[in-house]
Amino acid sequence: MQIETKKNIGLERQLQSPAPARRWRFDWDFIFELPLMAIAALPRLTDVARAEARSITITKRTLEIPQLPGAFDGLTVAFLTDLHCSPTTPPAFLQQVVDQTNRLHPDVILLGGDYVTHVDGYADAVGEVLARLHAHLGVYGVLGNHDYYDR
Repeated sequence: MQIETKKNIGLERQLQSPAPARRWRFDWDFIFELPLMAIAALPRLTDVARAEARSITITKRTLEIPQLPGAFDGLTVAFLTDLHCSPTTPPAFLQQVVDQTNRLHPDVILLGGDYVTHVDGYADAVGEVLARLHAHLGVYGVLGNHDYYDR
């Protein structure tokens, strides 16, 4: 009976002793798995990018400008920029942007450029869609860096 007790006591001590420290080792499998994980995530990232590219954000701000002439009091300005017409944001989407902008009935519309994204053949389509913008004080625009590349 005492022998069994000693064996049990020794066994308990072994179970209570800490495990020996393991030396850290680089997992080379991770290097090979990382590109596979990136490829697996690509369709989801593409879906997110497309959804973001086709979202319309309308932000209304009231600016108080000291000494602004009274003729400008209450002036509403719509500012559209970085439309980047391409296969991701087709002309049909830009037509939705134009329709929503016209429904705001702004006094003036400003266009900040980058109407296309390095893809040939979209400049004419963008011009036709943006020509439908209406503001009683006019529509004014400038070219962006992307617009120079679509010649």
